[in-house]
Amino acid sequence: MMTRSQINIYAAEAKRISRQLAATRTHKEQAPLVHAWAAATIQALKESQMARIRTIKPEFFTSDDIVSMSPLARIFYIALWCEADREGRLEWKPRTHKLRYLPGDDCDIDDLSAELIEAGLVVLYSVDGKQYAEIPSFLKHQVINNRETGSKIPPRDIDASTTREVRVNDASATRAHASVGEGKGKEGIYISGEPDVRNPSRFEEFWKAYPSTGRKVAKATCAKRWAARQLDQLADKIISHVIAVRETKQWREGFEPAPLTYINQSRWNDDLPEQPADPSTAENMFEGAI
Repeated sequence: MMTRSQINIYAAEAKRISRQLAATRTHKEQAPLVHAWAAATIQALKESQMARIRTIKPEFFTSDDIVSMSPLARIFYIALWCEADREGRLEWKPRTHKLRYLPGDDCDIDDLSAELIEAGLVVLYSVDGKQYAEIPSFLKHQVINNRETGSKIPPRDIDASTTREVRVNDASATRAHASVGEGKGKEGIYISGEPDVRNPSRFEEFWKAYPSTGRKVAKATCAKRWAARQLDQLADKIISHVIAVRETKQWREGFEPAPLTYINQSRWNDDLPEQPADPSTAENMFEGAI
C-alpha cells in the first residue's frame, strides 16, 4: 500500500505528463488518449488514497480502557488503525510506526506498545517467523470502504493464541511482561505475560497505599503495567507520593485519578498541590496568643 505522500507524487507526475503531451504538436492525436489515461490514473490514485480512511466515534474518548492510557498511547492506537488493513491486521514494526506517526514526540515506543498490548487493544502473533499485530475490535468500530484492497496478512490462529511468549526482535513490543498471542514461527528472545515470582513486586504496597474509592479498579492490569515499567526501582518515590497526595483536598474530595491512570501518566512526578490554610487552625493560634 502506497503512502499518502507517494500517492500525491504520482498524481502530480501524471498531471505533468498530461500537460506536457497536450502541448506537444507531434503527439496531438495522442493527447486525448493520454488525457484519458492520466484522468483514470489520478482517479485510481485518489481512490487508493481514500481507501484507508478510518472513523473515530465520540464515545472513544470516554471509554474506560482509553481513559486509563497515557495521551500518546491513545494517539498511537489511532495511528495503528491507519496502518491496519481492512481486517484490522498489520505488520508489527513499532520502530517504523514511531517514525511514521510520532516523529516529533520524545517518547518510548516500547512503553506505548506495552500499554496497548496489556489493555488488550492490540494482540501480537507470528507466522513463519514474521511478526504481526491484530486489533481485535477493529471490525466492530470501522466501516470499511468496499474499494479497499483485501488483506494480504495471514490471520491469527486464535486457537493457538494464548498469553504465552512471543519473539522480540526489531519489531519488539515491550521490554518485559507483555501479554501477547502466539502463532506459528521460530523461537527467539522472549517476553512473558507473567510476573517473576522469584522477585516479589512492591506493587502490593502501592495498591494498599492507594485510596479505596470507586476509582480503585483494574488491579491485575495495574500490576502488569507496574511490572512492564519496572517500577519497583521507583517504589519508594511512588508510594511516598501517594501517601502525601492522598491527604490533599483534591484527593480527599474524590478527584484522584484511577490507579492505572496514575501509573501510565507517571503522576508521581507531579508537584503536590498547595494546601490552603486551615481557618480553624489560624483561629486557634490567634486565641492562644491573647
